Amino acid sequence: MILYVWDANRSYGVSGSLTMAQLRARDVLIGGKTDLAVVQAARLTLDTDLEHSYERLGSAWQAHRTASGGIRWSLSHLAT
Repeated sequence: MILYVWDANRSYGVSGSLTMAQLRARDVLIGGKTDLAVVQAARLTLDTDLEHSYERLGSAWQAHRTASGGIRWSLSHLAT
């Protein structure tokens, strides 16, 4: 199952779609709590103790606040 993990400073979460993850991360950026947010596709995994975790996949979307107060998203390739 592919999910989207988002992280914006001390705020973070998991969404079922890229759009929803970007909206959640954007809200934190607009709130002024951070200047950077990252959304990355991840796969839900289970380890041998049946504990779930997220295996992040290669590409990520980074959002920055612009000088005019807008949000700019860019695709980057992060190490997994």
